[in-house]
Amino acid sequence: MPKFLSQEAALEFLNRIHAGKKRYARDQFLLIEKTIGEYSIEVVETALKYCLTNELNSAVDFKDAAIHFSNGKTTDSAPPVNINPGNIPEIEVAKRDLQDMIKQLKGGTGKWLN
Repeated sequence: MPKFLSQEAALEFLNRIHAGKKRYARDQFLLIEKTIGEYSIEVVETALKYCLTNELNSAVDFKDAAIHFSNGKTTDSAPPVNINPGNIPEIEVAKRDLQDMIKQLKGGTGKWLN
């Protein structure tokens, strides 16, 4: 199944990205592929047309357009994962007196704690 309905428009968009971002083209294409998997084909096509019309030649612009045209809705239906804060141990950070630090910066003789 093709990832874009309009193959010619998709090829033009990908060629523009490749021409402008040769070094990062692979990363750009991977982000586009990920975005296509997250949104409906209608949203993807609308985002593609928007990027071509406005000469937005990057995967981030494509993803932003997809987010905008989908009103933030993705096709991913995985439920959010709740993290139980009770499993995180209490950690107390060592604190030093500010005057001790100032004394060290002025050339004090003591050693730093860390």
